[in-house]
Amino acid sequence: MRARPNTLTYRSEKFIKRNKLLVIAASFVLIALIAGMITTIWQARVAARERDQAQQAQAKSAQLNSFLQNILLAASPEEKGKDAKVIDVLADAVEK
Repeated sequence: MRARPNTLTYRSEKFIKRNKLLVIAASFVLIALIAGMITTIWQARVAARERDQAQQAQAKSAQLNSFLQNILLAASPEEKGKDAKVIDVLADAVEK
């Protein structure tokens, strides 16, 4: 019988046979790390998308708030008197 050549495959097989439990544990740790990295990247993308949506909603809200404040400022009783109507106030706001 002749001995097999001392190759990387041969040495790896011998190491795995001698250290089965260690190799299995290391494999599980490696799989867990990869799964954790994938989950983290996915969650970061979801968070970025939700952040962008929130910023867009905030910008719309600020525009609406500014518009409503302008309408309320246009409804001064001194200009229209006590009988100011909402339709008149809205018409003035549209003009401005």
